[in-house]
Amino acid sequence: MKSVLLKGVRIDKVNLPQALDFVEKATKQITIFTPNIEFLIDAEKDEDFRNTLNLGDLNIPDSSRFGWLEHQLNESNRI
Repeated sequence: MKSVLLKGVRIDKVNLPQALDFVEKATKQITIFTPNIEFLIDAEKDEDFRNTLNLGDLNIPDSSRFGWLEHQLNESNRI
């Protein structure tokens, strides 16, 4: 599964069928987080919160703005 780090938080790049497949094939209890932009802001300042989010088995963004944010961060890293 592909993922990207945004502000230190792992965001998994999955669509709905991939996420459902991951859940259905799980052989143990799993943790799913749905980080939003505010989570990233808080996680940037709070290492414990960031570490907790990164322990999730599946981190599914709760907004399409994550794609925009990833694009913006990639563009700014090219400067």
